[in-house]
Amino acid sequence: MKAQINRWLTPPVFENDEEKTWRANLLNTTTIVLTIAIIVVFIGNLIGGGIPPTVLVINVTVFFGILILRRLLFNGKVALTSLTIIVFGIILFTASVVSLGTTRTPTTAGFMLIIIISGFLFGKKGLVFTAISSSLTVLGLILAENAGMLPHPDYTVNITQWITYTVFFGLSGALTYYSYQSTYRSLKRAFKESADRKRAEEVLRESEEKFRILFHSGNDAVFVYHIYEDNLFGKFIEVNDVACKRLGYNREELLNMSPLDISTPEAIERSKSMLKKFSSEGKPLFEWIHKTKEGREIPVEISSHLFDFKGKPTVISIARDTTERKKAEEVLAGAANEWEETFDAVDDMIAIIDDERNIIRANKAMKEAFGKRNIGEMKCYELFHGTDEPIPLCPSTKSFETGEFEHLELEEPHLDNRVFDVFTYPIKVEEGSTKKVVHVARDITERKKAEDKLKRYADDLERTNEDVKNFSYIVSHDLKAPLINIKGYNERIHLAFEEITQLLTPLLNQLDKSEREKFSNLVDKDVPKYMEFINLSTNRIRAFSNAILELSRLGRKELAFSTIDMNKVVSSSLHNLAHKIEEKGITIDVMELYEIVADWNSIQTIIDNLVSNAVNYLDPERVGKIEIKAVEGKDETTFYIKDNGMGIAEKDRERIFNI
Repeated sequence: MKAQINRWLTPPVFENDEEKTWRANLLNTTTIVLTIAIIVVFIGNLIGGGIPPTVLVINVTVFFGILILRRLLFNGKVALTSLTIIVFGIILFTASVVSLGTTRTPTTAGFMLIIIISGFLFGKKGLVFTAISSSLTVLGLILAENAGMLPHPDYTVNITQWITYTVFFGLSGALTYYSYQSTYRSLKRAFKESADRKRAEEVLRESEEKFRILFHSGNDAVFVYHIYEDNLFGKFIEVNDVACKRLGYNREELLNMSPLDISTPEAIERSKSMLKKFSSEGKPLFEWIHKTKEGREIPVEISSHLFDFKGKPTVISIARDTTERKKAEEVLAGAANEWEETFDAVDDMIAIIDDERNIIRANKAMKEAFGKRNIGEMKCYELFHGTDEPIPLCPSTKSFETGEFEHLELEEPHLDNRVFDVFTYPIKVEEGSTKKVVHVARDITERKKAEDKLKRYADDLERTNEDVKNFSYIVSHDLKAPLINIKGYNERIHLAFEEITQLLTPLLNQLDKSEREKFSNLVDKDVPKYMEFINLSTNRIRAFSNAILELSRLGRKELAFSTIDMNKVVSSSLHNLAHKIEEKGITIDVMELYEIVADWNSIQTIIDNLVSNAVNYLDPERVGKIEIKAVEGKDETTFYIKDNGMGIAEKDRERIFNI
């Protein structure tokens, strides 16, 4: 029951229509008060008596009329309900005054309530209308009363008048309270709206400040402008500080320009297609070229957004300077091309293989090696080994398993038994697992054949060298005995010649002059010369024999390289031959020599032989001169031992270093 009463007393609420709800609330209060008032008046009339029956009928009619009005009110007919209450209120109070026969009753004060309610419901217009209507109605009633047109009034005062006044007091108090509550709520709402507006304004100011900071503090230039239906760009309506600084204009200058004024001629030609993008995409992203105040061109990437601002199509464009990115892209493109050229310039076959054994990249050498095969659609083991699955020995298989570099020589029956030197290098990801492998294969089939051939040559050479060594021993051994005999007999002939000379010298007087001269030439010149020649020849053959023997020993000796001072080497050779040099009066000219890296014994032997030959084979007809010098080059040093001796015959010069 209580819930039903509360629901009956609660006014209707109309969403999104505050004024209608407010009027409905007033009408609800009015109808409730009127309903209570009618009931009370009706009861008072019955108790007090002296009330015409027509008044009681009117009270009952008003009661049911109020119920009908509440039904209209809750059905949303607020305006109709308001107008009905005002009109029937005037009629009701007019009828009540007429039935009572005088305007001197409390009922006449009801017109004031009608005026107040009309003012609440319809504002100034309702207030003026009801005030005039009520005034004219009361005037008509007064005239009718004075003319005796109204029933004779009963001026007896009883409880009915008290009840009527009480009802008016209650209704006036309710309207006053409602007015106070409405005014209070309005003021409260106004204060709240004022506070909300201040907060909104503060939030708006903060938002504008944040927007201003964001708008002007970024690294990109921002432009805002309108576009028109005839495919024209409007002037800028806002630009940020970056745009001004980048383009070299101040803000006022830019706001008098359009996007076409800061674009290159080539970019302007594309402007219509850009406008179509705005219409079709709404948020296009494209590359453009801006032109600064000084005429410098700046490549930019523009991200734009089309929206409606103050009823006009508006674009906000954010332009990012891509100069450095373009340079980086050029560098990357150059690096990529260089890498590609390097990748293809390598003669070895190179492939990049993923962990599913797909060949994701191959260089030119590999593509040419495998001809018309579609490398990109084959597994690596299908291409290299001709198998249906990876083979355990394959270096790439091991690299995927171990994550380490692998190397192996493989002979592939699948590829005509060719031999490959294979290297695999793992490419690891951050977690350390191997996702790719660089597979490098070098065809060494011809090299293997050459190595086999060289090995055969080396074996043959080894056997030949062994024969040469044996021959050297034989030559050295077999030459020693005859040389010793020749040298010994030469010395004996020399002694015998001296004795013969001593014996024949006393007999020279028996010879004539020409015979004596002939004998003297034989004894003093020819015979000694011949014997000296025999002696030199035997020494030369012995030196040659020793050299052959030493050469055979060098073939079995390991060389020990070290830094050698050639000044000391030459000094040692000259010291060993000092007596011959002094005896023959040879001039030695040694220049400053250099340090070299060589085997000491070998270089000492070479210098000894060269210096010895220079000393032993000088021309006896002139003073000997030997010059020793060195010329230092980039990677080698050349030593010269030059003499003014007999030299080497022209016919022997081509073959001297082949002996």
